[in-house]
Amino acid sequence: VQHLTEQVEHLEEERKKLRASFSIKKPGSGQRSGLADLSPDAQKTSLERMRKDHDRLVDEVRAAMNRDEDEAQAVGDECMDAEVRLVNVEERNVELRSEVAALAPLLNKNRTAADAA
Repeated sequence: VQHLTEQVEHLEEERKKLRASFSIKKPGSGQRSGLADLSPDAQKTSLERMRKDHDRLVDEVRAAMNRDEDEAQAVGDECMDAEVRLVNVEERNVELRSEVAALAPLLNKNRTAADAA
């Protein structure tokens, strides 16, 4: 979940940098935007496509993050169920050991009698 959150933040930072690269540079900066040579319509179309692609990627990351959160919750629930079953089995084990200990003299007596016969 943390990894996906970091990815979303990284994508948002890249979007900001990309938008900044399309803005008009200060005179003397020596750098021109790659879109500067395109017509205004081509620039607009390019920006729209990049925004749509960015939005799609953000949606995909959020959906993946939601799936991961759901899986984490399901695994957590399974762990809790397994823990409850383990406690029940341990309690039953203690009961059975107690019964075996209580019946040990009778079992030994019956074995001795069977061996003698």
